[in-house]
Amino acid sequence: MWRHMLALAVALTALLCGCNGADENDDNGGVKPEKPARNVILLIGDGMGVGQVTLGRLAGPGVHEGLGLEKTPYVGLVKTYATGALVTDSAAAGTAFATGRKTTNGTIGMSPDGNDLENLAEWCRKNGKSVGLVTTTTVTHATPACFAVHCSERKRESEIAELYLGSGVEVLMGGGLRYFPDSLQKQFRNRGYSFALDRQEMMKSREPHLIGLFSPSHMDFEIDRDPTVQPSLEEMALKALQVLDEDKDGFFLLVEGGRIDHACHGHDAGTMVRDVAAFDLAVRAAVAFAERDGNTLVLVTADHACGGLAITEKVSVERLRAQKASAEKMARFVNDGKQDLAAVLREWSGAEPDEDTVKQIRGLEDISAVPYGLQNAIAHVLSERAGVGWHPLHIQATHLVTKGHDGADVSLYAWGPRAGDFTGVLENTEVGVRIRRAMEKPR
Repeated sequence: MWRHMLALAVALTALLCGCNGADENDDNGGVKPEKPARNVILLIGDGMGVGQVTLGRLAGPGVHEGLGLEKTPYVGLVKTYATGALVTDSAAAGTAFATGRKTTNGTIGMSPDGNDLENLAEWCRKNGKSVGLVTTTTVTHATPACFAVHCSERKRESEIAELYLGSGVEVLMGGGLRYFPDSLQKQFRNRGYSFALDRQEMMKSREPHLIGLFSPSHMDFEIDRDPTVQPSLEEMALKALQVLDEDKDGFFLLVEGGRIDHACHGHDAGTMVRDVAAFDLAVRAAVAFAERDGNTLVLVTADHACGGLAITEKVSVERLRAQKASAEKMARFVNDGKQDLAAVLREWSGAEPDEDTVKQIRGLEDISAVPYGLQNAIAHVLSERAGVGWHPLHIQATHLVTKGHDGADVSLYAWGPRAGDFTGVLENTEVGVRIRRAMEKPR
């Protein structure tokens, strides 16, 4: 009798699923494989853990509206640990995404024993696809570098700039002009690249190989950015898509909101939420492109969380929204002698400073362990007053290799062809493996 019940159950399952048996031309048991993604756009919010996403939502569109990245049919979680470390840095995490292999902190595109690992730029070149790397950090920073070059030490940014010459990357945009002297720029131009050094030059460019370098070092935080000089992350992403979409064989594009991480290292919640909002605009642009194109997979995730962010019961969205400049900029005004601390806070913090606030900042600045001096002291106190907590500064400065990352899992959001492959709890290496699998043509 149980055999009849089993047969009935199978029949009912087939009926409910709409499965009518195998097609004679189908070697997959009647289930047609989902079409591959011709293009993949991977957006990484550096340091953007679940807490950063949540606070970005609260201080941005609001608790009910939600961020664009949250409007997704597929969601997963990503484990972030590195080889030999439960808390990863961006180099090891970026390598995991770019190569599908774990490595040690500080290592770019190489195994722990020093062997080069095939990265996504190399894989795309073999498969006839174009590659673009866009970031708000220096283009030679750990995350973008992992997708195109190999280097045993992430700090060797001048060397990484030279290594891009042989990478075959079509689009490279962000900060880092100081790592591209005239002699190196000449070598790139000889290989067909054009350079854009401000927003207007980027917008006008119609070249198929484009390098945009919009700051000597990292690009400005979104809260400080001059839109007439530096393009937004959304604008850089759109320009990259315009260039890469000319390749009918497809492309891979990395878009990194890199300074989310820097704001978290600096305990600057008011600055961080602006960079999350700017990153989310780039996500919306990528999804809009994917919806028009129909052959593009969009993935949004983070390499790691940062800062031990805590949203307390005293959180004040109004105070976060009122901040008018980064703590980095405020500290620079004070240190340059342009304004005293009280005047800077009065003009830029969004709140009238009282004597206790100034005293608390100066007291914290005097602690030798504070990693970023006055900048960190201003940010920590303003965040605290807005009800946002962070790692203790003295621990962050003296005991943490990554200077403030944390080991929590991060979210993964997916749209488009093969998006369903990016659900569940995944190793960061598995994300890298599945990106390639998503772009592979059926054999």
